[in-house]
Amino acid sequence: MPMMYQSKPAKSSKAQPRYQADSSAQPVHDLPAMTGFADFAYQRRAAPQQRATPGAGMAGANQPFSMQNTVGVVQNPFPIQYPRRVPTASANPATVLPDAGATHASDAPVAQLKVDKYRAGAWYSSFDPYTTFGTKAEATVYDRKLRDQGRESLRARVPTIYTYTHTKPTNKLSFALQGPHTVAHRLILQALIDATTAPDVFTIFDAQVLDPATAEEVVFTDEVPESGSFSSTLTGRLDRFVEDYKDIYDRALLEFDEKSPDLIALKHMTNQLLNMDPYAVYSWKTTTKASQKSLAGKGESKSDPTWDDLYDKPPSSSFREKDNLQGFVDSRKQLFDDTF
Repeated sequence: MPMMYQSKPAKSSKAQPRYQADSSAQPVHDLPAMTGFADFAYQRRAAPQQRATPGAGMAGANQPFSMQNTVGVVQNPFPIQYPRRVPTASANPATVLPDAGATHASDAPVAQLKVDKYRAGAWYSSFDPYTTFGTKAEATVYDRKLRDQGRESLRARVPTIYTYTHTKPTNKLSFALQGPHTVAHRLILQALIDATTAPDVFTIFDAQVLDPATAEEVVFTDEVPESGSFSSTLTGRLDRFVEDYKDIYDRALLEFDEKSPDLIALKHMTNQLLNMDPYAVYSWKTTTKASQKSLAGKGESKSDPTWDDLYDKPPSSSFREKDNLQGFVDSRKQLFDDTF
């Protein structure tokens, strides 16, 4: 049974779960015309109460999806050309959106052929870390094909909310600061490798990705310190996180709505959003670096890992809303059962 992420109306004495099993299994993410997925029916969930700060605005409940933010209407960020490229322009020039991990052709020398090997043994191209091969030779052929198409180099390891709280808002995000994962990144990566069509990716997206309004409320309402607010340092970094999350989410919906979606781009943006879930990592509520033990790899090198290999139970002090955390873990466990 897919896990559906449901938002709650307003903060009460006890928070309602964000992650609940929904027997109807109806998609919850709204797209405009869905020209590429005519068989799906989409309905936006009621928007939760918004935080009274700049940048918190979202489309109203049950309103058609629109690229609207506090600055104005966002133009289509995906130019209709192949290969589609994600723009790097942002209100904060140090922010990489939404292709965190991409080396843009306009900013870099001519791409060199490069293939690499995951710890579990499969080979992949630096232009598409979501397609794997049994041999280096096969990966090299594919790598050359993508290079000739003008694709961008991507990293499967992408920023998390820990990355944001451990990076100054004016600094570029680092790939070395992902923090301790609640469930190893290996699960998301394998699920996206197994997805061979855009509808396959959307199935993961719809069941696992929080909408931006819910993600923001999880951070600034559900997981806010008992004092009622984060420090000014963390608030600035979390504001950047929320804006980036919205941008990536909106771009993903636009790409899903294309008649011929870019599968690599869809996988990459879904990967980003899954890793940016507030419960995907812990130790993000401080600027202090997590312990080496908590940062150790979890089942990344095993070809056939068990759930216990991949799951790292966060310390009890990591999160306030235990129901949210359990719902997140249950949803990732469902993804594990569907993948391995």
